[in-house]
Amino acid sequence: MEDKDDQATRPWTSARWRLPVLLALLGLSILAAISARAELFNPGGATEATSGPFVKGCPGYGAPEVTTTSTAHLTKLDRSLSRLIGTKYGKPYEQGISTSDRAWSDSSPTPLSSMGKSTTHLPAGYEIRWWVQRRNDIAADVFEFATPEQAKDFLARATSAHCRPNGVARRAPFPLHAYNLLWVNPDKATEQDVYFASGPRVYRVVDVRAIRPRPIRSHRFEQEIGTVVVDLLACKLPGADCQIPAYRPSVA
Repeated sequence: MEDKDDQATRPWTSARWRLPVLLALLGLSILAAISARAELFNPGGATEATSGPFVKGCPGYGAPEVTTTSTAHLTKLDRSLSRLIGTKYGKPYEQGISTSDRAWSDSSPTPLSSMGKSTTHLPAGYEIRWWVQRRNDIAADVFEFATPEQAKDFLARATSAHCRPNGVARRAPFPLHAYNLLWVNPDKATEQDVYFASGPRVYRVVDVRAIRPRPIRSHRFEQEIGTVVVDLLACKLPGADCQIPAYRPSVA
């Protein structure tokens, strides 16, 4: 049997300490459970499968990536877009490599100068952004894939309103087989897009209209203006099949 002096040197086995220690451990367990529950419902602690534009089950998740190409070919893709906005109407402020994810993230294109001396195996996508009259933001992309089938797959995914804030998708009146997409992009701005495929390429034209006070014109009316703008601009791109109906004013 231990004497009192021996018990004093082993406080964790003493009855006087055992209950407080057990209560402390129980309290720590409860705090850990509460912390784990808070983390579960905390958006900042979400995993890849439950956050961002590429949530499992959303069209962007698993979308085909553009093929790779050379600097010389990217220059050709650049030329296919650069004629879209004349210098009289707009000024380019940003341009460079565009990858498939930008259809959802709307992040800025990567300047070619940032790619170093590499001239091959570059992403086969390009984007140009312009400021146009009244500070509207116009952009155009070309995404080139390995096959026309991949291009069609990407087109179907990119034009889906699923997992897009306030997204509305519909067939565009022109170009032929084009689709309009209205949504709120990650910058919290209302965006009007048009997409169409031409062989292994998918083209996109974007209009993000400047926010101005309008006591009469509705927000919906401004969206419709943006949609008409991107549809008409898309008709200037290679491979666009546009049969614009003639305007016939009604007779009173």
